[in-house]
Amino acid sequence: MSEIIKKIKNITSNQKGFTLLEMILVILIMGFLVSMVSPVVGYMTDVKRANLTKEELRNIKISIIGAEKIYDENGFIIVGGYVGDMGSLPKLYRSEWNESDNRWEWKYTLGIGAYEEINDGTGQPIGLYESKIGNDDLGEKWKGPYTTYPKDAYPNDGDNLDSVNDKELFERKNNEGKYSDAWGNTLLFYKEYEDPLDETTATLWIISRGKDQKVIIPTTLGESYDENAEENIDNIAVKIMPNEWYRSYHIGKEKKTKEKLEEIRERIIGSFDNSDEDGRKLIRGYIGDTDEWPKLYRIDESGKWDTDINGEKLEIDYLNEWGQPIALWENIGNNPNWKGPYMEYPWQGYLEDSWGNPLKFTLKVTLESEIMTITSAGYDGEFDTEDDLLININKDEWKVKDISINDEKKVKATKNILKEIEVAMLGSRDVKDASGRRIVGGYLGDMGEMPKLYKIDDTTEKWIIDKNTSEKTEIDYSKNEWGQPINLWTDNDISPVSEGFEWKGPYLTNRYDEVIKDAWGKPIKFELDTTKGKMTITSSGVDRVFGDDKKGSSDDIVTVINSEDWRKDVVTIEGIIYNNTSATKNVELEFFNTPTNSKIISVVIKPVEKDTDSDGNTLIVGGGQQKFRITTEVYFGLRKIKLTGDLEEEVEIFIGKGGTQSPTKDNLKFFIK
Repeated sequence: MSEIIKKIKNITSNQKGFTLLEMILVILIMGFLVSMVSPVVGYMTDVKRANLTKEELRNIKISIIGAEKIYDENGFIIVGGYVGDMGSLPKLYRSEWNESDNRWEWKYTLGIGAYEEINDGTGQPIGLYESKIGNDDLGEKWKGPYTTYPKDAYPNDGDNLDSVNDKELFERKNNEGKYSDAWGNTLLFYKEYEDPLDETTATLWIISRGKDQKVIIPTTLGESYDENAEENIDNIAVKIMPNEWYRSYHIGKEKKTKEKLEEIRERIIGSFDNSDEDGRKLIRGYIGDTDEWPKLYRIDESGKWDTDINGEKLEIDYLNEWGQPIALWENIGNNPNWKGPYMEYPWQGYLEDSWGNPLKFTLKVTLESEIMTITSAGYDGEFDTEDDLLININKDEWKVKDISINDEKKVKATKNILKEIEVAMLGSRDVKDASGRRIVGGYLGDMGEMPKLYKIDDTTEKWIIDKNTSEKTEIDYSKNEWGQPINLWTDNDISPVSEGFEWKGPYLTNRYDEVIKDAWGKPIKFELDTTKGKMTITSSGVDRVFGDDKKGSSDDIVTVINSEDWRKDVVTIEGIIYNNTSATKNVELEFFNTPTNSKIISVVIKPVEKDTDSDGNTLIVGGGQQKFRITTEVYFGLRKIKLTGDLEEEVEIFIGKGGTQSPTKDNLKFFIK
C-alpha cells in the first residue's frame, strides 16, 4: 500500500495532469479504504440505537410502576405511575389499520383465560397516554398521561408496504401512536402468568427485536418468553414482575386501608387509648357527642349516592343494605348534638379505601347485639371475597344495659349546667357577708322578680317566633307551659321596675341566642309557678324524656328556686339625719323595697336648741338631729334609699337572707349642712 502511494507521489511530482491509469488507481484505493471503515461506522450506529432503545424501555417501565427503589417510611416500595393510580397493569389494546383514514384504531377484546391479543405481543398499552380508548373509559382514577404520545420517528419507511400483503412488516414500521425502538420497529408487549386465570400473577415483558429484527414469543398459555432463544439473542427487553407492581403496591395499599379503617372507627367512637384518671374509657367522636349510631345513606359501588325526587340522599334499609355515614363530615340531619365535622370532607364525596373503591358500612341489630361493620373490598374490588378488610364497632363498647358509658359524665356535666343557671338567677348559695347573711345576687338580686319565659318548639327545639311581630313568644303561665329565660343573657323586653331594681347582665354567656341545652343536647325546661314565685329547672336526663319513663321511674335532673330563696323578709332600717343649720328641715325618705312598691316616711329635723348654764357655758338642749326607723317587707339584694326635700341624697344598702344582725351594722347617717 505504501509503495503504491509513493509511486503516485512520484508521478504527480513529474507531471502536471493525471492519466487515466492514475485516476483508476486512486478510485481503487479509496474503495478499499471505505470497505475497511464502513463496518466500524455501522457497529457504532447500532450501539447507539441499542442504548436509545434501552432508555426508552426504562422510561416506559417507569411510566407503568414509577421509579425504582423508592420506599415509604415502613420500607414498602412506593409504586407510582399507571399502576400506582389504577392498581393494575395497563391493558394491551389490539390495533387495526383504517385504510380510509390512514391511521390505527384500537380495540380491546377478551379471549380464553387471558386477553387474546396480548400473547402475540402486538397489543399496546394505550392507557399510558389516553384515558378513553374507543368505548373503554379508564375513569377518575386515571391521572395520566404517564408518557407523551408516541410519534413515528421514521414516518416514511412504511410508505411502500401494503397493509395486507406485507402485514407483519407494515404493522411494525407504521408506528404513529405506537411505542417503537431506535431501529423504527414497534415494541412488543407480552404478559405471562403464574396462573393464567389470575391477572395479579402477570409479568409484563417489553421487548425490542434488536438489530436483527427477529423475535419469538410463546403462543401457548403457561409458556414463558425465552431470552436465550436463538431469535431472541440480540433482543432488548425489560420485565415488570408481580413483586414489583402487585405485591408491593397492594401491601402498601392494604396497610393504608387498615389505617383508614382505624381512623374512621376513632372518628365514630374515639380511640381505644382514651381513658379518664380512673381508667374508665372515654367515648368521643360522633357517638360521644350524640350517643347514637350515625345514620347510613345508600351509595352504590361506583360511589353514586341514591337520592329521592328532590335530590335528598336516602337512608338505607338496615336489614339488607349498606351505605355511608355522611354525618361524619356533614350535619345532614341537623342533629343538635352534632359537634363535627369529625372528618374532613372527602374530596370525591364519599369514603374510599386506598384502591379508590367506596367503603361499605353496615349496621346489624339483633336482640343480643348491635354491630357496625366497616369493610374495604380489598385489591380485587369485590366485596365478600377473601381479601376483604374490615373493622367492627360493638354497641357494648359504648353502652352497657342501654346506659351510655358517657352518661355518668353527662349527668355530672348537666348538674354543673343547672348550677350555673341557678347562680345566674340568684347568685351562689354559699356566699355570705360579714353578718352571716346570704348574698342574693344574679338576675333576682338585681331585678327582684322572675324572668319571663319564652316558648321552644318541641320538634325543632328552636324558639317559636310570632309571625306578626317576628319576636319570640312568651309562654302562657296559666297553662303550665314551659320555656326559657332569654333575659339571663339579653335585656330585650325587660319590664319597667322600681328604682334600685336594674338589669345588670348578662348573667349567662349565650352569644348566639341559642336554646340552653343539657349535656345530651336536649333543651332544658324552665317552669314558673307565678303564685308561689317558684322556678323549676329540669333536664330530661339519660332517657331524654321528661317525667316518668315506661318503667314508671324518672331520671330527670332538677333544680328548684323557691320564693324564700330570693323574694322577701321583714327588716328594720334605722338611721339619723343631722341638721347643722338654724332652720327646721323637712326630708322625705323613700325606701325602694320591691320592684313595684316603695316605703315612704317623712322626717322633720329641728335645728339645734341651745341654753346657757350658771357659768355662762352654752348647752345644747335639743334639736339638731332626728332618728328614723323603717320596718317593712323587702326583696333581698342591693336596695336603694332616696332622700328628697331639704336633703337630696341616695344610698344603697345590702339586704341579705338570714344572719343574726340588722341589715346595716352601723346606723345610717345623713347630714344637712
